[in-house]
Amino acid sequence: MLLNKIENLKVVFFDMGGTLLHFHKTLSNEVKDEIGLSYMLTYLKNKHHFSGDLQTLKNEYWPLFDELMKTRSQGTYEYPIEDHMNLFLRKYGIFLTQPEAHFCQKLFIKEYHPYIWTEDCTKDVLAIIKERGLKIGVISNTYLPDEIMIEFFETAGLHPFIDDYTFSYYQQIKKPRPEIFHYALEKMNCSAQNTLMIGDKLEADVLGAEQVGMSTIWYNLKNISNSTNILPQYTISSFIELIN
Repeated sequence: MLLNKIENLKVVFFDMGGTLLHFHKTLSNEVKDEIGLSYMLTYLKNKHHFSGDLQTLKNEYWPLFDELMKTRSQGTYEYPIEDHMNLFLRKYGIFLTQPEAHFCQKLFIKEYHPYIWTEDCTKDVLAIIKERGLKIGVISNTYLPDEIMIEFFETAGLHPFIDDYTFSYYQQIKKPRPEIFHYALEKMNCSAQNTLMIGDKLEADVLGAEQVGMSTIWYNLKNISNSTNILPQYTISSFIELIN
């Protein structure tokens, strides 16, 4: 069993997107996003008398959202989603509170729930990890609030296995910055030497965790080549390898 090779292990941390949960494997993002925009449109019209239509959201809101995602991908900070939404809506005399903006985003990603995908063995592997007396945590970068992302774990049936979540949104810092790993360790009341980080991103997950002294496993589901100088302690292409 691969987990047995890590001495004094007490906590196993997983990344979310591309590791425990997969958001992009079935219905295309374009289709899901357009449906999500239609949900947002209905809310904005009914609650705030928004004068635009679906094409308005596509032409005016979507480029701003796309720019936010590009900016976010190039840095290590998260940005309040309500600021981004209000930048677009102020033209229409609308101001969303934080809860309203969060609700809009919850509507936007609603169509992703039916299509969330996990490895077939995921629940069984997590159950075995728990049976061994280990805790399970999540450390993930996300542009959306924690409570919205936790609902995806509930949809996938993984929430009962997770002891704690650390998402970047409210912390406003992203992996691979060490602060987010230290925060997760503090919440789980454990030291880096007793923890393992499993994730699909070499820089964010592997390098970030190694910098604070955690053991690391690169989750390489697609068996892509590693063209970086980042060397994980172990590499797997399926969670079943953790317990075999």
